[in-house]
Amino acid sequence: MLRVGHQNILYDCQHEAEDFKRRLQEHLDRLDGFFHAAVGWVRRKSDALYSTILSGDFVLFEFAVLRSYHSQPVAKRAWAIYRSICEHEGADWRTWRGEPGTWYAEETEERERYAEAVRRLGS
Repeated sequence: MLRVGHQNILYDCQHEAEDFKRRLQEHLDRLDGFFHAAVGWVRRKSDALYSTILSGDFVLFEFAVLRSYHSQPVAKRAWAIYRSICEHEGADWRTWRGEPGTWYAEETEERERYAEAVRRLGS
């Protein structure tokens, strides 16, 4: 499939439209598992990177960028996957956790920014 402007062009496809949609949905349904596996791999390779991914700073900065160039449904799907990963890893996504090794002059302000980001993402 190729997107040109506002038009999707499906080419060289051997599936009917409904079959294609079903197959595409099967792949989309695998995203959660893929990201869970990726975070597990990161945990085994780098504690520092793993801790960064599960920090509130990751949400504040990476999701801010994500929301700037993706639609609201994409951001909501990414947020749901992130919450699922945190819950699987035993990290409370409802609470801001600073990035390990980083000193925060205004921790209260960071907590407030995080609470606002979570509210905007729609927990």
